[in-house]
Amino acid sequence: MRAGDSVEIYGHWYTSTCNDTCRNDPLVPLPDVELTLTLPGGQPQRLGRFTPAGQDFGFNVTVHIPETARPGTATIKDDRSPPAVYRFQVD
Repeated sequence: MRAGDSVEIYGHWYTSTCNDTCRNDPLVPLPDVELTLTLPGGQPQRLGRFTPAGQDFGFNVTVHIPETARPGTATIKDDRSPPAVYRFQVD
């Protein structure tokens, strides 16, 4: 990914239901999640709150990488514990 590009992030299966023991409980979505973007050498930036919804209890967000972004690893993470983290390279 290059500075000036956009990346679309998809969060899926944000559900509090666990059916690992062969149960078939109804799926219950987690509350809204806050996403944060940290560009290489930059301060964290709030992307906003996103509501898991739909058949896959997911959401999506388009993130625009500024032309001035430094090269390196960028991260997007949610506010769960432990957080889901998406890393990508800015060239």
